[in-house]
Amino acid sequence: MTQKIDELLQAISGELGELHLKWLLFSQLYEDKEIVDLLNESAPTFFGVCQSVFLNDITLSISRLTDSSKTGDKENLTLARILDSIDPSLVQLKTELVETLEIIKNSCDFARKHRNRRVAHTDLKTYFQDHPEPLLSITKEKIEEALLGLRTFVNKVELHFTQNETGYEYLAVAEGASSLIGCLYDAKSYRDQ
Repeated sequence: MTQKIDELLQAISGELGELHLKWLLFSQLYEDKEIVDLLNESAPTFFGVCQSVFLNDITLSISRLTDSSKTGDKENLTLARILDSIDPSLVQLKTELVETLEIIKNSCDFARKHRNRRVAHTDLKTYFQDHPEPLLSITKEKIEEALLGLRTFVNKVELHFTQNETGYEYLAVAEGASSLIGCLYDAKSYRDQ
């Protein structure tokens, strides 16, 4: 593996790991109705803003990873950058990755639309709900499909060059949102007494 591919792969892997961490924390906080009720009882405005910030950041992260390899004269740290850096003689790998990237871009289209029209910019027609193509909701299924595609691409590259894969989806965090939830339950119990 060339140094450039190795460096890009490590950097993308770090970004993808961070994205999975954000999704894990978000899921720990907002997936279970009982926990959402606890958050709303404890600090509804704060946790409402946190939910929005998490989703916006996850949307931006997915979009960034699937951007083109260049914006103007600036090079981007993206899946396409890794693809562009792979030696053209590796025809089978490049063909597989081109196909995989197209599938990923399709599954991440929701994130790009939200980024371009709502998160990074404020499209007037979208803001005033007058856009001919209303934004679809960001769902757990869409995010998990996007994460699966991103993992698949990166793991294909890793497997080819290092004979290893990374289990991003198996991330575990000792002091994650579960710690906060435990403290909130303790505080609720104290208040109730």
